Amino acid sequence: MKRTLILLVSYALIAACPIASGQRQNSSSAETKTAIFAGGCFWCIQPAFDKAKGVIKTAAGYCGGTEPNPTYEIVS
Repeated sequence: MKRTLILLVSYALIAACPIASGQRQNSSSAETKTAIFAGGCFWCIQPAFDKAKGVIKTAAGYCGGTEPNPTYEIVS
C-alpha cells in the first residue's frame, strides 16, 4: 500500500511539473533531442511523458548493464 501511494504521488508530481517557457523548442524546428529518465516502475511514469507537450515518442525499458536485450526476468 505504501509503495502504491508513493508511485501515485510521484506520478502526480511529474504530471504537474510545468515546462519552463524558455526551454520549449519552436514547433517549426526540425531538431529533436533525446532524454533518458529513470523510474522504479517505468510503466507508471511513462504516461506523464506521453502527455507532455513537444514529446514525439516515449519507450519504457531497461538501460545500462551488459545484456543486449534485457527482460524483467533477467534483471530482477
